Amino acid sequence: MSIVRKSAEIAAPAHTIVATMLDVENHSTWMTEINRIEVLEIDGEGRPLRTRVHVAAMGQVATYEVLYTHHSPLSFEYHLSQGDVMTANDFTFAAEPIGERSSRVTLSQELSVRWPLPGFIVDQLTLKGVKDMLRSLAAQAQEA
Repeated sequence: MSIVRKSAEIAAPAHTIVATMLDVENHSTWMTEINRIEVLEIDGEGRPLRTRVHVAAMGQVATYEVLYTHHSPLSFEYHLSQGDVMTANDFTFAAEPIGERSSRVTLSQELSVRWPLPGFIVDQLTLKGVKDMLRSLAAQAQEA
């Protein structure tokens, strides 16, 4: 599958956007396909290191676990460690301040699933998910 990468300017400080992204237990309140996320392990700063995600999409229900790596206060990535439907889920996030009240956010994701779907369909679903996340993240961070 292909890596889908999108950027957007969000009218919120970078630290607010990062805090929203790392508050994974509340993702289900602003991301429709997320049923819930369980934090299984955190680091010394309270950031997630391992989570279990329960999703419902395309009429299917799935559960998977990801492992996080935090590169800086404004960037992180996670990778699939196990899943019942996904065979890969590589995600990166970075926020870059643009002035005091605005930030450029860049997301990239690469997914692979066990279902017999053509790669371009998985890529289109991934693109939709990344765009939806950016739109919902902007609304959530601007309210914070």
